[in-house]
Amino acid sequence: MRGLLVKDFYMIRSVVILMAGMFLVIGAGLSYLVSPQVLLILATVMMGMIEAMTINMDKACGWTHLSAALPVSREKMIHSKYVMYLILSACGLIVGMFCSLAALAVTGTFNHDKFILFFCISITMALMAGSLILPCYFLLSEEKSVIGSMLVYPLAVAMIVGVTAVIEQRMLALMVSVGIGAMVFAVSWIVAGRVIGTKEL
Repeated sequence: MRGLLVKDFYMIRSVVILMAGMFLVIGAGLSYLVSPQVLLILATVMMGMIEAMTINMDKACGWTHLSAALPVSREKMIHSKYVMYLILSACGLIVGMFCSLAALAVTGTFNHDKFILFFCISITMALMAGSLILPCYFLLSEEKSVIGSMLVYPLAVAMIVGVTAVIEQRMLALMVSVGIGAMVFAVSWIVAGRVIGTKEL
């Protein structure tokens, strides 16, 4: 597992630098036009997407077929993608949190409740999106997987809106949303390992 994570790390080093530049440019604009808290969502989503992209990179360079000759099960390789997705999403959340707090400190517009709201939304979107994006990238072609990833985030937002509409207390609704996201991600992880891991290459 450790070797697989290191492989992905070396694959994404250059992409992370590119994404960091995009984050600074897009984040600066959004934090000015919308709110600095939006940096939480932006950083978390962008970092998670990087790991999903490595699946297409593996297909393009032939790693998917080469790995069949390695003494590592395909199920473990799939698990490594989920682990790396969580690591990168957590890193994105931390970076977004510090950038958001810095921007809020400069502008003097910090609001505790609003910050918690965006924090919970970021976690929920990362978990919900990852639970659908990773299987899409494993099972679909590059073009279809990209289209699928574009549809996932609106679905995640719709789920959050639905929960908050049913549960009037906002903090409770946010906690429920995070719980649902975690449950769906866990189910996706288990099913992907058992089903996709046994499929023919």
